[in-house]
Amino acid sequence: GKLLFSNPAAQFGGTMTTIPSYEAKFIYFPGGDPARRNDQCDYTKSPAHHKVKQHRCWFWATEIKAGDYLEFVFSDLDGTAIKGLLLEQGHPHHPKDVFDQAEVAVAGQSCTEFFTILKLEPTTNLYYWEAGVSDPPELPFSKVKCVRVTALQAQDHDAVLQQLQIRVT
Repeated sequence: GKLLFSNPAAQFGGTMTTIPSYEAKFIYFPGGDPARRNDQCDYTKSPAHHKVKQHRCWFWATEIKAGDYLEFVFSDLDGTAIKGLLLEQGHPHHPKDVFDQAEVAVAGQSCTEFFTILKLEPTTNLYYWEAGVSDPPELPFSKVKCVRVTALQAQDHDAVLQQLQIRVT
């Protein structure tokens, strides 16, 4: 069967500072999540890695300032028509490592004017936006070139993103 989330090819960038080796490549896999994962990151940084055979790493932002962002730029020159976006923040071993206030926004081909589709808060871990169903139901452009997660305020604790999944039309 066809994967629900196909994750079109993308490059990662942004201004967020990370805990070394906990990078964006662990939350977004072009083509969809691999069936088996045994990620390589600094296992000494988290008790989540103690006594486990398969390691799953994540994106771990630290020293977060207002305006810091993580950005995914789709490789397709025109961008891609997205039907859904799933984002998971926090971690069972690090429950306080969530964004106090952040947003997920998308932009068209120029990647300059961003349109907010999700607001992140500390009490919610799983977010999903779907075209025609969620609020807002439609994007102001047919194809998305950039997806950005932006911290809206400084915070004195880290933030974990476990996964970003993109569903295309």
